[in-house]
Amino acid sequence: MATIDDVAKCAGVSKATVSRVLNNADAVSEKRRELVLDAIKRLKYEPNIAGRMLRKSETKSILVVFSVLIPEFMNAVTAEADKAGYTILFYFSPSYIKNSKPLSPVYQGLVDGVILQDVMLDRKVLYDIIERYPVVLCGGVMSFEDSDEKSIMIDNAAVAYSMTKHLIEKGKKRIGIVGIQLGGKVEPKFSLEREKGVRKALAEAGIDMPDAFKYIGDVGYSTGREAVDYYMSLPEMPEAVFCFNDKIAIGCISAFKEKGIRVPEDVYVAGFDNLGITAQFDPTISTVAQPFDEMGVLAVRRILSEIQGEPAEDVKVEGKIILRKSTDDVG
Repeated sequence: MATIDDVAKCAGVSKATVSRVLNNADAVSEKRRELVLDAIKRLKYEPNIAGRMLRKSETKSILVVFSVLIPEFMNAVTAEADKAGYTILFYFSPSYIKNSKPLSPVYQGLVDGVILQDVMLDRKVLYDIIERYPVVLCGGVMSFEDSDEKSIMIDNAAVAYSMTKHLIEKGKKRIGIVGIQLGGKVEPKFSLEREKGVRKALAEAGIDMPDAFKYIGDVGYSTGREAVDYYMSLPEMPEAVFCFNDKIAIGCISAFKEKGIRVPEDVYVAGFDNLGITAQFDPTISTVAQPFDEMGVLAVRRILSEIQGEPAEDVKVEGKIILRKSTDDVG
């Protein structure tokens, strides 16, 4: 029996596009719609009727799945949903979601839509949810390079470029990065975009970034520690390490301290997300701030539009770099 994955491959589109065609959404070009319908006919694909039936009755509830507790985002989501008469169900997922078991509200038909905020989940789980429900990806969600799924996030390449340019202006030429790879398989789109921003700034300054100056791991503190071991094993260590989230940066700084390497005197470290702890850590950590309150409001407005079947586009909000002591700046 053909699956939605088979249809997507046959039509040469993403599973999200197939889902939109099945839901008769407007945000699909006529050419792609025809490709999908032709693939469905040729493969004799039968949509997941059971999953769709779960959505027949309105629940006035929205599920928000998150991996990091961000009060500004949660408060904004709750307040905006309340204005529209909706209830928010929060689900905390501290790690990579490999299967659908933790997301029981989705499969029991308890919600009308799903907001995924800074959450990492398997490709199959993501597209299974998209096939059943309106979905909004918000922040550093595990979306994929070949996906056309829409999202609300900052311009990752632009802010990574700005942070890297600042490091270069501070005299650092050997800049290493710690990117994110989940399950040892794939880098999410946001991590790849951040790397593009780093490489662009280095290229403009005439600086080559050797392949050895990239370390990738999961989203936790341990990745920062592992990155330090890796970079210290090289013939020449980076002068600055740009970590693609704050947890990794904290792990990195802690490991450097234990090895007698001073931050920022011996090496600079920067993070990403501006978690509350970054302003209290020793040293305080330079990072990238995301406007989580604005993103929360936009996420709810977007999911309500999708629930009503209205087309939506990508939304990019403005992030900014926060400079502190870990890069020898005041703060």
